[in-house]
Amino acid sequence: MTIGRFLRFFALGLALIVPLNSAQAQWDSLVGRVPRGANTIALFDVQKILASPVAKNEEWSTKFDRMYASGLTSIPPGTNRVLLASQVDLEFMEPIWEVGLVESNSPVPLATVARTHGGTLDEVSGLSAVALPDDSVIVSFDAKTVGAMSPGNRQEVGRWIRAGENNPLSAYLAEGVRFATSGTPIIIALDLQDVVTPVEIRRKLEENPPAALKGKQVDLAEISQVLSTIRGVTLGITFGERPYCAIKVDFFDDTAALSDFGPALLAEVLERRGAMLDDMANWKGKVDGKRVSLEGPLSTDGLRRITSLLSLPTSTMHSATKVEEATAVETPSDPATDMAVATQQYFKSVTRMLDDLRGQRGKSQSVGQIGVWFDNYARKIDRLPMVGVDPEALDYGGYVAATLRDAAMSVKGVGIRTRVRKVEASNQTVTEGYYAGGYRYGRYGAYGGGYGGTYERGLTGTEADSARAQVSSQERAIGAVSVNTLLQDVQNATSDMRRKLTQKYMIEF
Repeated sequence: MTIGRFLRFFALGLALIVPLNSAQAQWDSLVGRVPRGANTIALFDVQKILASPVAKNEEWSTKFDRMYASGLTSIPPGTNRVLLASQVDLEFMEPIWEVGLVESNSPVPLATVARTHGGTLDEVSGLSAVALPDDSVIVSFDAKTVGAMSPGNRQEVGRWIRAGENNPLSAYLAEGVRFATSGTPIIIALDLQDVVTPVEIRRKLEENPPAALKGKQVDLAEISQVLSTIRGVTLGITFGERPYCAIKVDFFDDTAALSDFGPALLAEVLERRGAMLDDMANWKGKVDGKRVSLEGPLSTDGLRRITSLLSLPTSTMHSATKVEEATAVETPSDPATDMAVATQQYFKSVTRMLDDLRGQRGKSQSVGQIGVWFDNYARKIDRLPMVGVDPEALDYGGYVAATLRDAAMSVKGVGIRTRVRKVEASNQTVTEGYYAGGYRYGRYGAYGGGYGGTYERGLTGTEADSARAQVSSQERAIGAVSVNTLLQDVQNATSDMRRKLTQKYMIEF
């Protein structure tokens, strides 16, 4: 699910709060099963979203089925509610563990899951379960509620089951859940208490000064202290005639010191981290009490980008869901045809993701955004069902995922090199000459006689800004060449694999 990679959003304005209703009871059974130690949580009321005016007008239900079939979303059709949670190592932004809970409209037969996806039926702490090849375990909590844990350590799964429905969330995540029980269809929250120190924040502000602070008289010590008291971030989305999103960051200290630039700084952080959406350019910002927020209308594309960044711990949580059938092949009746169907579905899922990635890359405005998308789609490819798929196609998919990760590392390297070089550029000195006895010594040596000499000075603010801008341009150009080369290799490999599979199975790939 990798919620941590996405949750650099900060959000939910008071406008999204509505009176409590029966939704609380509906969420309680799922929320209570989140293991102790979680620092991220995401809640989706799928049926409420699909029943909204915008969803009906734009026929989201039909599009949703197609996106799930092609792997662009892991939330299956026929789902009522989805809860995702994880404990993320916030230093490396990698999950230590992930769980997903899905409440569906119909029973989920685990025997079908095991047979379809190469899993092993099991019973853990009295509940039916399936151990899957992707190091995850699916558990049936009741006829219409299944959960998944990754990694699939059987002992940890047993502890999870025995803990029941009374696990306490952190205070901040519990606040986020209350927005969901109040009726907000999408809530995503990240607990950041005690994550960072004032010293670390000040060092980063000095090494890579945010544009939001440029030209402002600020007390870095005061700002760093306020920012270090961060409680967490929350994002919420409501649905009317169009989606509306609010992002907030909460602190223990008052945010008055951020009043002149808080929303701009928030937007800049999102952009640097690759979480900026085009929609946010016109959103309203606010600094109020112990909160900084951004909110505004959300386009359908922006919504899809947010939801596609989240995925269930395993791709097989809802195998009973009707998946788009391969149009070129009749119903499988033998192993060879079975493999043809599975391989065609797998290959089409990978190529659809690549098509979608190309479209997103064209819209991305920052190195961080591009890196996030490459990482995200590599992970989606890794989690596609692999049982019964031609080994050559699996090798191709593995190659594509690895290449996307290489591309992500390449653009992340651009960001790292840029930050280092910007610091070096800001610390450059210039050797200047001065007049003495009517004679001038040049910048790089003497151009005349007389007495005098040279001295070194630091760059002026304008010179330093120019040097940093030049560094950014140079590194972006280098990164673009590297990424384009990698993606061209993927395109060539895709063409070759399509030709091989078409010839092998005599169907269109």
